[in-house]
Amino acid sequence: IDVSEVYNNTIELKKICKNFHVPILIISSINSESYYKKIDYTSFKGLNNIENIADNIMLLNLYGIEQLEEYDNELDAIKKYKSMKTAVPRKLQIDIIKQRNGPSDVVTVFTYIPQYNYFNEIRE
Repeated sequence: IDVSEVYNNTIELKKICKNFHVPILIISSINSESYYKKIDYTSFKGLNNIENIADNIMLLNLYGIEQLEEYDNELDAIKKYKSMKTAVPRKLQIDIIKQRNGPSDVVTVFTYIPQYNYFNEIRE
């Protein structure tokens, strides 16, 4: 990945957003080191400066994925991850880690049924 090209494209998208008063959603892949842990700023491929550019950043995680870091055996952690990832329904969470005009550090938990692409918020 050419990081400077990704950065320049992101800056241009930001200009479009401002000039035309439209929201732009960017979906990023994550690096392989982040597959079995909770996603954060360092997880994005080629978007190291995303926090400086984006107005809002939301991350989609498997609910409870941070528990995998507690496993001593990596194979057990991978089995648990695969179980969580394929569960029907499965629990997901959206972490709002940046919101320029509102609160950040907001977590919303959902039940997800993949056959129907259905998300249902779990209110606690």
